[in-house]
Amino acid sequence: MLAIVGSWLYYAGFEKFLVAGYAREKSALNLAVTDMYGARISFGRAIRQIFFQIVTELIPLKIGYILAGITERKQALHDMIASTLVLRR
Repeated sequence: MLAIVGSWLYYAGFEKFLVAGYAREKSALNLAVTDMYGARISFGRAIRQIFFQIVTELIPLKIGYILAGITERKQALHDMIASTLVLRR
């Protein structure tokens, strides 16, 4: 349980603090997770986004991720729920 909570907080912290909103895999592609207005996300919003990303992983056939290809703002399910965007910097 401690490992799950620890990794959740680690990834949320990485989204928010460690690389100014850039997660490891997103920094290679020059992407950043922002709020709906393009500002850096808060730590609370980063925690919500990571939690809902885990929930999205549990949906069969990756339907939550397929939404990113068909929605206007290119948001996956976890981004819509957490009110976040992934933007190219």
